[in-house]
Amino acid sequence: FVELSQHETMLAALRVAGRPIARRQKRGMATLNELKKRIETTKNIRKITSSMKMVSAAKMRGDQARLEAGRLFGRSMVPVFEPTSVAAEDDEEEVEELVPEQKASRDVLIVAISSDRGLCGGVNSAVSRMVRNEVERLRAQKHNVEILVVGDKGRAQITRAYPSLLSLVLDEAWKSALNFATSSAVAEVVASHNFDEVRIVHNVFKSAISYDTVTQVIPRFATYDDLKTDEDYAEGEEPTPHGLNHLAVYDVEPDDELAMVNLFEFTLSSVLHGAFLDNLAAEQSARMTAMDNASKNAGEMIDRLTLQYNRLRQAKITTELIEIISGAESLKG
Repeated sequence: FVELSQHETMLAALRVAGRPIARRQKRGMATLNELKKRIETTKNIRKITSSMKMVSAAKMRGDQARLEAGRLFGRSMVPVFEPTSVAAEDDEEEVEELVPEQKASRDVLIVAISSDRGLCGGVNSAVSRMVRNEVERLRAQKHNVEILVVGDKGRAQITRAYPSLLSLVLDEAWKSALNFATSSAVAEVVASHNFDEVRIVHNVFKSAISYDTVTQVIPRFATYDDLKTDEDYAEGEEPTPHGLNHLAVYDVEPDDELAMVNLFEFTLSSVLHGAFLDNLAAEQSARMTAMDNASKNAGEMIDRLTLQYNRLRQAKITTELIEIISGAESLKG
């Protein structure tokens, strides 16, 4: 009878002592489970960023190969609108004679080249920042400005800054591999706008870890208005001169307005094609760098969470051992 009473007393003491242990254990397990889920989630994120880094590296190699093949093609038309290309070296007077007289207030079209997808670092922010600088500088000079954006990611930033200046957004231009036909289609849209000069803002690929943001200026030296006859103009209306003085040193066949219009469109297409190639390579290099940094940050976070998890688990085990030992000692007393 006495042994049974001691047994019942021990069970009652364990039940009383076990209630707070169970409650604390439940709270501790919930925290441990939360940490465990965070660790698993972060590991899954690291797998995704590592995969995106490898995909971007493969795409960058392809874009870099296309860039090397097409970069000279895009730059070959620069002498067409650069008066210094036909002037004697260090002859400032000749350069001044070849530079056409500029209007006091010009119509300027800014073409901002961005990406259609994000997670590529600051390539789109750099283009938007350059566009803002160009707009402020041109406005200070009393010029009329219009903005055309190629790529969906540049839309939001330009719209927030200059909603009234944004005329058109062309997205999904990079859905398939870039070719000259795509660049020509974009150039045709650009050429349909009325402007005295176009400024192309884009990123230039330098290496796998760096790029620059530049602006290329192309003056308009031919329009479809040049193809009009005198009967096509209304009374009092006159054609707008767009010629470049230095083009007189070239022999153009056939020597007519249509050849100059075609030359302008081809020049615009070539320069845009080179800018697109540079921007695509810079985008993939920036995405590869961004995903590499994200993978490293995920690894550091996993290490911190694992250390926190192990410390919490050890503290929980130690606390339970102390409470069990204390309960046993109290029963002995």
